[in-house]
Amino acid sequence: MYKFHFLFIVIIAFNLLINGCDNYASDNENNQSTSNDSSSFISDSAEVIGLKIFTTSNVNTNEIFVDFHYGIEVDSTDNWHISIIKDATNYNMPSIIMNASQIAIYEDTSFESITSLPSNFESILINNNNSFGYGDDNEILSYDITVHKVSVSNPDLIYLLKFNDATPDVFKLQFIEYQSGITVFQYEKID
Repeated sequence: MYKFHFLFIVIIAFNLLINGCDNYASDNENNQSTSNDSSSFISDSAEVIGLKIFTTSNVNTNEIFVDFHYGIEVDSTDNWHISIIKDATNYNMPSIIMNASQIAIYEDTSFESITSLPSNFESILINNNNSFGYGDDNEILSYDITVHKVSVSNPDLIYLLKFNDATPDVFKLQFIEYQSGITVFQYEKID
């Protein structure tokens, strides 16, 4: 009788283990990562609509180029809006490059409150669009020597990027976190 109870418990435990794992797998059969954003896709090649929270790959393995229109990492030869690279001239520190024609920084406002291009945009433009790298005037990722860690210098800053490519788009951008080569930021197209 004891062997029967033991065998019964083993069979039930094995069944729960198999069915529990099978149910989880059926929830995400293609093993695709889920997105933490409120963007909508019309198709695989459609533009991102709405707020996008973007987590990059690791800059320590490859340079990163991000296309805001489609919400994907692209090759350096494709159209891209921001890049994160290891700056060989600055101790291989991660640096941000913005591929925008006009950039303004907003300090005392929330990301959510900017819904259109502010009237003061033209008057607060950054003079040097290459000033966002490590050690530059507007550095985004900084190194704290006391704890030997790279982090976002000021995660409260909002960047407005105006592009003069095929479509003169404006995006708002906020860097949220940097951890071990991976950058998290949010962005959204504005009117």
